[in-house]
Order: sequence, then structure tokens, then C-alpha cells
Amino acid sequence: APQRGSFFFLGEILTTLAIRDWRLEIDSVSNLQSFDPAQDKSPISKMPSCGTCHRCLDACPTNAFPEPYVLDARRCISYLTIELKGWIPRELRPLLQNWVYGCDICQIVCPFNRFSQPTQEIAFYPEGDWKSSQSPISNLQSPLWNTVAPPLLELLALDNASFNERFAHSPIKRIKRTRLVRNACVAAGNWGSETAVPALVNLLTDPEPIIRGHAVWALQQIGGAAAQVALAKLRGVEGDTAVLQELASS
Repeated sequence: APQRGSFFFLGEILTTLAIRDWRLEIDSVSNLQSFDPAQDKSPISKMPSCGTCHRCLDACPTNAFPEPYVLDARRCISYLTIELKGWIPRELRPLLQNWVYGCDICQIVCPFNRFSQPTQEIAFYPEGDWKSSQSPISNLQSPLWNTVAPPLLELLALDNASFNERFAHSPIKRIKRTRLVRNACVAAGNWGSETAVPALVNLLTDPEPIIRGHAVWALQQIGGAAAQVALAKLRGVEGDTAVLQELASS
């Protein structure tokens, strides 16, 4: 919406009730079934005119927009870190940078969002009031940052119990620990700091193959003696085919 920007939380309700939608001038289920979007003249059906702007296309780290108004979700960081249950493609991992849960780059660069206003819904705030003097926006030392943006090393150290406790009231809980730690492994590999090696080495014995495999990739990216020793030991005991493939790739 040019007047409001694109930062919307979208949802839908499926119902058998006939609900009048004044925007589409549909007042019954039968009319809805015969509705022709091509003939609709209502404002909400019109594609916004972006003119010659292509900021989102240029800014996307994974080139998820092959052309204007077209999104290849398979390359979208939000899809890869939230919806994808499997292995993140190797060729896309370096492009994820340090994103571990979603991505808003395309919205941040969109000129329409200069009109966006902060939400007034208290339920959407992190723990505490973002408008207070102790908000994470006004005070970068606020303990709220540990909720809004947990340190990467702490994400790598999460077990199921600590994950459930930490994200009990967060939408992050929906993707469960496996996906979040997988994402954190990719971020650690892109970080490239040997500071992350001990936490990644611990994950080489994780019961989830997908976590072990992404930890392998991260250690390969970081390198160093400690990482190489740990990977060599894993080669002698690993039995999962996908993890072995990660070990064979370098």
C-alpha cells in the first residue's frame, strides 16, 4: 500500500459464512464463486506502480527477484530460514550472511515504507515496552536485546529445553530448535570467527543430522587446526549419508 508501506502482518479466516465485502461488492458465496478478478475495478486489486524503482531487486542478497513483481521463494532468505525444513542449498549459504530468522531487506529499502509507522499493538512488542527508556531501540545495552537478537553463540548452544524456555512466547518457537540452530550454523560459517569453533564442534555430536551437517559446513568455512581435527574425527564415526556428503565437500 503506497500510503502505508508493506510492513503488514497478514492473516486469513476460512469460513462458510456469507460475509459482505464492500471493497469487492460481493455479498454472497455464490457471487464470490463467479467473481472475475480481471473485471474488478476496486483499488485493492490493482498492482502498485513502482515506476522505475528496483531497489528491492538490487538489494536482495540471494537475488530472489528474477524480475519485477516476481519472487522466487526458493531463494528468499525468509523462506530458507523459516519455512524450509530441509538442508539449505550450499550455494545459497554464503548469501544468507548473518540472517537466522527471516529477512526484511526488501521492505527496508522500499520507498513506500517511509510512510510506515511503528505498531501500536502491545502484543507485537518483545518482552517489555519498546517505547520505554529501557527499550532495545533507545538503549543498545538493554537486556531486551537478548530476546530480540540473541547472541549467535548462545543460539548454537541451545538444547530443546533451553530453546522452548527462551522462545516460549515468540513466533520463533514454530520453527523449532533444529531449524534455528541450523540457521545459526550458517551464520557462524559466514562470520568466519574461530570464536564459534568450540560451539560448532559440540554440534558435531548432535542427534539431528541436519545440524551436524550444517555445523560441518560452518567449520569448513572457518578453518583452523581445531576445526580440521574435529572434522577428521567425525569422518571416522559419522554414519549419515547427507552429513558424509558435507564432509566430502570443501
